[in-house]
Amino acid sequence: MTFVFSYNSPVGKWLGFVAAVWVQAISGNNYTFSNYSDALKSLMALTQLQLNNLSVAKDVGKAFGILAGLASDRLSTPVILLIGGIEGFIGYGVQWLVVSGTIKPLPYWVMCIFLCMGGNSTTWMNTAVLVTCIRNFRKNRGPVTGILKGYVGLSTAIFTDICSALFSSDPATFLLILAVVPFTVCLTAIVFLREIPPSSTSAEEKEEVKNFGVINIIAVIIAVYLLVFDISGTHGKVFSQIFAAILLVLIALPLFIPIHLMVKNFIRENSENLDVEGNNNIAEPLLGVDETVREEVEKKEVVVVEENTVPAVVEKRPPVIGEDHTIFEAIRTLDFWILFVSFLCGVGTGLTVMNNLGQMGLALGYVDVSIFVSLTSIWGFFGRIISGSVSEYFIKKAAVPRPIWNAASQILMAVGYICLAMAMPGSLYIGSIVVGICYGVRLAISVPAASELFGLKYYGLIYNVLILNLPLGSFLFSGLLAGLLYDAQATTTADGGNTCVGAHCYRLVFIVMAIACIVGFGLDIWLSIRTKSLYEEPIYDHSAYTECKSVPEEALYNGGIMKDYWTNENQVIRSETNSYNFVLNNLSGDTIYSFSSWVRILDADSAVIKASLKTANGTVKCVGNVIARPGCWSFLKGGFVLDFPSSYALLYLQRSDEEKLNISISSVSLQPFTYQQWKKNQQDTIDKGRKCTAIIHISDVQGERVPGASIIVEQVSRDFPFGSAITKTILGNPAYQTWFKERFNAAVFEDELKWYSTEPQQGEVNYTIPDQMLEFVRKNQIITRGHNIFWEDPRYIPSWVRNLTGPDLKSAVNSRIQSLMNKYKNEFIHWDVDNEMLHYDFYEQRLGTNTSLEFFQTAQLLDPLAKLFVNDYNVVETCYDMNSTVDAYISKLRDLKQGGIIMDGIGLEGHFTVPNPPLIRAVLDKLATLKLPIWLTEVDISKNLDKETQAKYLEMVLREGFSHPGVNGIMLWTGLHSNGCYQMCLTDNNFHNLPAGDIIDNLLKEWQTGVVHGETDEHGSFSFSGFLGEYKINVKFGNRTVNSTFSLYRGDDTRHINIQL
Repeated sequence: MTFVFSYNSPVGKWLGFVAAVWVQAISGNNYTFSNYSDALKSLMALTQLQLNNLSVAKDVGKAFGILAGLASDRLSTPVILLIGGIEGFIGYGVQWLVVSGTIKPLPYWVMCIFLCMGGNSTTWMNTAVLVTCIRNFRKNRGPVTGILKGYVGLSTAIFTDICSALFSSDPATFLLILAVVPFTVCLTAIVFLREIPPSSTSAEEKEEVKNFGVINIIAVIIAVYLLVFDISGTHGKVFSQIFAAILLVLIALPLFIPIHLMVKNFIRENSENLDVEGNNNIAEPLLGVDETVREEVEKKEVVVVEENTVPAVVEKRPPVIGEDHTIFEAIRTLDFWILFVSFLCGVGTGLTVMNNLGQMGLALGYVDVSIFVSLTSIWGFFGRIISGSVSEYFIKKAAVPRPIWNAASQILMAVGYICLAMAMPGSLYIGSIVVGICYGVRLAISVPAASELFGLKYYGLIYNVLILNLPLGSFLFSGLLAGLLYDAQATTTADGGNTCVGAHCYRLVFIVMAIACIVGFGLDIWLSIRTKSLYEEPIYDHSAYTECKSVPEEALYNGGIMKDYWTNENQVIRSETNSYNFVLNNLSGDTIYSFSSWVRILDADSAVIKASLKTANGTVKCVGNVIARPGCWSFLKGGFVLDFPSSYALLYLQRSDEEKLNISISSVSLQPFTYQQWKKNQQDTIDKGRKCTAIIHISDVQGERVPGASIIVEQVSRDFPFGSAITKTILGNPAYQTWFKERFNAAVFEDELKWYSTEPQQGEVNYTIPDQMLEFVRKNQIITRGHNIFWEDPRYIPSWVRNLTGPDLKSAVNSRIQSLMNKYKNEFIHWDVDNEMLHYDFYEQRLGTNTSLEFFQTAQLLDPLAKLFVNDYNVVETCYDMNSTVDAYISKLRDLKQGGIIMDGIGLEGHFTVPNPPLIRAVLDKLATLKLPIWLTEVDISKNLDKETQAKYLEMVLREGFSHPGVNGIMLWTGLHSNGCYQMCLTDNNFHNLPAGDIIDNLLKEWQTGVVHGETDEHGSFSFSGFLGEYKINVKFGNRTVNSTFSLYRGDDTRHINIQL
């Protein structure tokens, strides 16, 4: 097999990011003006004010970054990079011609133009890489920004140190490198950097975090390496050349990540290919849900909207903070201007120090100021890279608003300016470090904060409007404030220039800038308070209602983003057509939406009301459904997922058969969740419901507590049943048996208990195979479900049974249930008594409407210890199947209860194509109100998807199931036959994991407590939080050792275990 490069693959994604890192590593030329400013000043005979304004012209180039922002929504990343590379080549190339003496000095205004071009070139490079990478890695915006902006900061030191090492800090050579190297690197990045879909699974996110950690380490090594070189004094030519060679190797090191991924994928694909070649005869699924029926159900996306239907909202709703804003919508918000002005206070003052370090150093008596330029650059890098990762960590762990870190940097920067104003010995070293750190924090925090406040759709332009602060701040603080105050203190030199020596030259400048930073601090605190709700994790509301109410309850989440549609909480909207519409604007991508509404109808006894969403690109998504009735209100709950933003969408409720109906709607809610927020809610539920705090108390024989005792705790079994279907191929197959029992604590026989397997011909009952399979699970203490006694689908009823009628059929049915349940009494924990009653009614059609009720009554008498389940499909998988709505399922369960059956559990098969997480959770919420155990009984993902997508969707489903408090067990439908699996296999025929198998192993590891080590505290106690299940414990103190076991049970908040040594 040969490796085929794809931009959408992990290899392509990370190659693009590495190329972006290289672009940023050479794009910090705006911060290197000090390295050649003296040459320009002397060559062109400029005053300090003129030199400062020349620097301002360079920074004014950033003002034209708006062009790059506009282009970012219209042009591809490679085109934007090419424009930036060519512009920088021309801008710095002309400056090199002047400084090198190749051409005569150009007029002052002409030089301003070329410096402006050089400054503007970086806006194209930065926009291309920053916008693209934040969109590609939108779930790790802090680390992405910190790394990219960190390398921008390092680029100054990289250029400075390489020139110093190889060319003795020659300004002309420095400018030549600024012209040629960025252009060359941009050409390289053009090949690899593209915008691709972000990660969508936790495994991908964990891989991203790990890879960002590797790049952070490499970047820190580079920074420390540069710092050591700077503080180690002068170096010989050979040493400098070695330094430069090692530096280039370090810069190339991030390539390790895509190369590692490429090798890993190559090995994996080769092994999978070998398995496929050895298994070419995989047959169609043996038995189960008819795939044609499933596809027809899930492809029903036709929705009729009548021309006379009046939308609920016709005016455009302005976006709220956190949603996608156009630039005009953003600048009309107070939050934008708070961020803009606070950013100005930070970066404007920081740029002033960077642009004037040369003169500041000379004023304080330093001959060589390159060390201060490098210190500012290197410590600016640390500020960027640390703040990016730290702010992301605290957002995810504690919902700390990102702008709060800007506030911290502002107050620290004010302290740095006061230190510089005092001009104590070494203060320029301290001030350079402090300003570098805080300036770096300001950049790394403000950039992702803007994307979080105003969205990613128009982020390129918003970002470039925000960084107008760079030229504006340079003009106000450097051009006017520093330039004028310096010239006021300076004296005229013999050649017509001016100079100032002494601490007084910049003292007033530093004091004014410290005041500006304090103002910025106040603004950042204000912004943190205003945006606190954006960073707080919304708590998912599990509320659900199955009864029809006379008055609707209040809207969940106070209406969420639809709260503005209602003038009061009791408002009712009525439609007399077949559909009622809500016009939604600016729906965010990469977002999960939870929807709910109360519905009432007229003119019908009952009707299924379906909610659907049609996005701007024409995609139709089923949101949810409910059986509505006249005279009372029914609760509809569901949701949808948007992977990409939609500027316009239509959310409509209509009768499922599209007939006209008078529909009333109230208490509508639409609550968005980011993937991180959704997963945090999952984890919080898991911590609360699947884990327990254990406190172990160790005492001696006298009853005295023993501090300092060594504790080792290990979970040996799980309380939560997690299993899979097995088939007869497990018999006599040690590899299959070992693989299965190492992972699962529950099983179900896929076909072997079904009527067509145990009695293929009338009177020929044979339980040999299920007996042998039962022996395997019994031997390994694996609990097992009984599936099934009867199956209503006529396609899977033995042909001889289908030909029976009347008393003969009744006799055969009685014989079946008596034989099966007497044979296996007390062997199975559950029985699926009458499978798929919502879709089929073979027995009730032939034996009467109470037949299924009689099945349950008989089963209850024959095996009173087993729990009896109803089991069906498309209840949780989709909302297109009107036969198996959650309300229809609840109605069937209530009918059985009214017939005298004590129902023990709810079975949801879970044969998914594309899972809808908020719909899954909403269905589980409704079913959980019945207070019955819920099991996902036959989970798999359609075979029509590739293996990686199967694994991705499987993880979604399993996380929803395990995290829901109403779910008591999960079974996979992944029994391995000699010719494959029903829909999805976990392994190949040699029991090497496929992607879905890797997901299972990762989740099992995540959902089990590992080995816990520790010592008892001064009170002789040791505590930990562990998953429910059985544990073994080893206690050592001195020469005494005790081994014991204990269990953590569901329902215990805290379990106390007393052990005596």
